[in-house]
Amino acid sequence: MIEFLQSIIRAFWELLLIIPMPWRFLIFLLLFIFVFPWFLWRALPCLFFIFSHFLLICAKAIASILLFIEYLVTLYIRQKGEQPPIFIYKFDDLLTDMVRTSDELTQKSRKILEYAFKKKWLLHRGWFVISAIVFTLTWYFRPVFGENTIAQFIDRGAMWWYSIEGWGLYSQRLPSSALSNPAPTKFVEAYYLAINERQYSEAWNCLSNEFQSNKSSLSSGFISYVDWWETVEKVSTNNIILEKQVGNSAIVRISLQYLMKKTQKLSEPESVRLWLVRDAKSNKWIINYSRPLS
Repeated sequence: MIEFLQSIIRAFWELLLIIPMPWRFLIFLLLFIFVFPWFLWRALPCLFFIFSHFLLICAKAIASILLFIEYLVTLYIRQKGEQPPIFIYKFDDLLTDMVRTSDELTQKSRKILEYAFKKKWLLHRGWFVISAIVFTLTWYFRPVFGENTIAQFIDRGAMWWYSIEGWGLYSQRLPSSALSNPAPTKFVEAYYLAINERQYSEAWNCLSNEFQSNKSSLSSGFISYVDWWETVEKVSTNNIILEKQVGNSAIVRISLQYLMKKTQKLSEPESVRLWLVRDAKSNKWIINYSRPLS
């Protein structure tokens, strides 16, 4: 059953990936704006009513059973010519109050449900238009914001989205330990594997701050980084060679081939040299600089 659900989720994301970014995220955003009010004013009140009604029915049934038992006990005591103890009458009053309270709460929950169903749940179309315009302008004008708070907010939102996509596509995710491998060549291999599995946020965190802030190649930061890799169906790695390692720095040469989504053709093999440094905080390798070799 779990495997069947995973296959459905994967098929959904693969279908969604036909739509390029940022339009597929915009579709998701508009669907969320459409569905959330429905969930708030229709689904949630129904679920609340059903759940509370079930609990109240159970409580009333238990109280009624106890009342019947109390009646039999009282009848038995009176048949013996004795007077029932006072605590039995107090217990009877308590159970009676429980039954009455459950009936009152049932009526109130029904009124809440009726009130929710009277509310208009569909938002005005202006919300959809404004959201679409603001989101599109924000996405394409990302370079204008530089590295301020707004830019960081946009990048975090994009990273969150691609993490969700990676989860939907790959049930067997790349272990984080693979990107912490002390061997530079294994780290580089794991980096490109993370890209193939669309774990863009994890791959982005494998780049140094200097690499990430390189405006000549990544004018929009994380969005530019993903825009490039989104054109690639798969990157193949070959001949990963450690050229040099001294202390907390290393140089790795690797041969790459790109299967492009648009043409579905493999590119010519490309040799790339990567300069790695060890991050002082995490003690992990990160890519500080890369350069294609002619």
